[in-house]
Amino acid sequence: GDRFVLVDQHVAHERVLYERFRRDAEKKGDGARVDVEELLVPFVIDVARGETSAVAERLDDLRATGFVLEPFGESEFRVTALPAARRRGDDRATVRELIEMIVAARGGDSARLPCGAPIDLRTASFFDEALKIASCRSATKAGDSLSMEEISALVSQWRETSEPLRCPHGRPVVAYLDRGAVNHLFGRT
Repeated sequence: GDRFVLVDQHVAHERVLYERFRRDAEKKGDGARVDVEELLVPFVIDVARGETSAVAERLDDLRATGFVLEPFGESEFRVTALPAARRRGDDRATVRELIEMIVAARGGDSARLPCGAPIDLRTASFFDEALKIASCRSATKAGDSLSMEEISALVSQWRETSEPLRCPHGRPVVAYLDRGAVNHLFGRT
């Protein structure tokens, strides 16, 4: 009818990527693994000494989600591979968020996803929560300019997802404005 549909490009893209990551892992069928890209130049992440054992305990879980870390010194980890389908950007910040999630969960605290949504690894799957972080970090950002072709492709992919109304951690993808709301915005009665 008479309404506008507003789509949050970041949240829609996040939903698309999350489902792609999950589908790729299911296709591989080898214990929920995603395709990885070996880094030509690995980077090192420092962690607090008290966090080292928590991260070390989750290395296999991290590897299953495409984040390959290996111990490198007393309180450092070398990152040698990352999920292939990720958006190239601040990989260091993504790994740092995963480490913060691990440390918070070990301490019994709820961690938070980049959007602020809480997660509790006592009840949630580490694999699933890591995919949510990876999809959020890899998605187009709210202020990014997209061409008409990119917009069309994103909307088409988003409409094919299994849960198009919500991102993986529950935020709405769409908002609706009816004719009355639009008229109100322009001072019409």
